[in-house]
Amino acid sequence: MSTRPSLTAPDVLRHARIHGVGGYRPERVVTNEEICRTIDSSDEWIRQRSGIVTRRFAREDESVIDMSEVAARRALENAGVSPEQVGVVIMATVTHPYQTPAAAPELAHRLAIPNPAAFDISAACAGYCHAISLANDMVRVGTADYVLVVGVEKLSDFTDPYDRSTAFIFGDGAGAAVVGVSDVPGIGPTLWGSLGEQRDVITQREPWTGLREQMEQPDQSDPTPWPSFVMQGQTVFRWAVFSMAQVAQEAVSAAGLTPADLDAFVPPGEHAHHRRDDQGPQAARPRAGGPRHRRDRQHLRRLDPAGDEPDAGGGRGPARGRRPADRVRRRARVCRPGGPHALTGTPRPPGPGGSTTTGSAVTTYRRRQPMALSEQEILEGLAEIVNEETGLEAEEVQMDKSFTEDLDIDSLSMMTIVVNAEDKFGVRIPDDEVKNLTHVRDAVTYINNNQG
Repeated sequence: MSTRPSLTAPDVLRHARIHGVGGYRPERVVTNEEICRTIDSSDEWIRQRSGIVTRRFAREDESVIDMSEVAARRALENAGVSPEQVGVVIMATVTHPYQTPAAAPELAHRLAIPNPAAFDISAACAGYCHAISLANDMVRVGTADYVLVVGVEKLSDFTDPYDRSTAFIFGDGAGAAVVGVSDVPGIGPTLWGSLGEQRDVITQREPWTGLREQMEQPDQSDPTPWPSFVMQGQTVFRWAVFSMAQVAQEAVSAAGLTPADLDAFVPPGEHAHHRRDDQGPQAARPRAGGPRHRRDRQHLRRLDPAGDEPDAGGGRGPARGRRPADRVRRRARVCRPGGPHALTGTPRPPGPGGSTTTGSAVTTYRRRQPMALSEQEILEGLAEIVNEETGLEAEEVQMDKSFTEDLDIDSLSMMTIVVNAEDKFGVRIPDDEVKNLTHVRDAVTYINNNQG
C-alpha cells in the first residue's frame, strides 16, 4: 500500500518585533487659516474641535510611492536591514490613484528589493495596524524573515476643499516599519473587527463608475477619457507562459513534493471567466510537466480531498469563447527544445548542431540553422507550428492566407505560434512587429529577412 507524501510546513512558530521605523512629512505646511479660505470656519473653531493647528500637503507631483520610498529607506536604515533581506512589502493606502498595478511592487522595485511578495491593502485608518498584524503573522510562521510595512496617504488629492466637515482634518504623509524575527515576543495580538453596517459614516461620495458618463459626454469638444485598464497583451502572454513553469516548480519543491506527487494542476482563472478554456495555462503545461490540467469542475470535486494541487496565479487574463466545434484543438507546445525537462529543471541535451543559452529564468536551447532556409522551408515549418497549435492541416497554411480571417487564429493562439516560430527559426519577433504579421506571407518574409 503506497503512502502519500506529506507537505513540508513550519512546525515551530517564531517571535516577531519591529526592528526599525521611519517617516516622511511633506515640506508644505498648511495652516488653519489657509484651510478656512474655502470653508466657513476659523482657526479657533478647528483648534477647539480637533486640536489641529497645521497639516502637511504633498507637492502636486509627489505620489504615495515617492513618500513611501523616503519613509521606507529610513526604516530599513534604522533597522539595520538591507533590501535584499526583505521578503514581503505591504502598503496600506486608499489614495494610490491606480487600481492596478499596486503601489507596493513599484516601491519594492525602487528599493531594489529582489522579487518580494508585494501588495496593497485598503483598510483606511486601520490599514497600518492591519498591515503590521499581517507582517507579524507572516514572520511568525516563516513566510518571510523581514517584512516592510508602509502606511501612506495623499488625502489632499481626494478631499473636497469646500467640505466643512472634512477639509480641515486630513493631510499627507508616510510611515514605515520593518517587522522581523525576534528572540522574544515584540508584537501583541490584534483584535480584528469591522462595522460594515456603518458604511455611510465614512465613504467615498460617488463610485468611480458613476463618473464615467459625465467624463465622456459626447457633446464635449475634449472629453476626459475614462481611466480604463490597458494591457500589453503580447508581452504579458510571453511572461505568463514562460514564468509559470518555474514558479510552479518552486512551489512544489517548497512543499517537499515532486511533480509526480501531484493529482492536478490548477492554473490561474480556473474558477471564473478568467480566460478561454484552453489557452495560456495549457501553453505553459508542456514546460511544467506534471499532471494534465483538470478543466472539468465535477472532476475536480471527485479528487481525493487530501490530494495536492498547486495553484499558480498570475493575475486576471482575457475571457474568450470556444473555437468552432468543428476545429479540433491540440495542446499548445511552446517548450523550447533543450530547455529544462518538465518540472524537474534538468536541462535536456542540445540536439545536433544546437547550442545552449541561459535565460533569466531557465536554461533553454534555441535551435540554430546551419544555413539560411528558403521561403518554402520556412512556410513548411510555420505550417507545422500552426497545425500543432490549432489542428489546421498544414496544407491550409498558404502564403496568401490571413491568420485571422482565413485561418481563424485568435490573438492568443497567434502569440503561441510566434513564440514557437522564434524558437524554431532562431529569430526574435518583437511585440510591436507581431501586429504587422497579418498574413502568412508577412510572417515568412519577416523570418526570412531576420534569420541568424
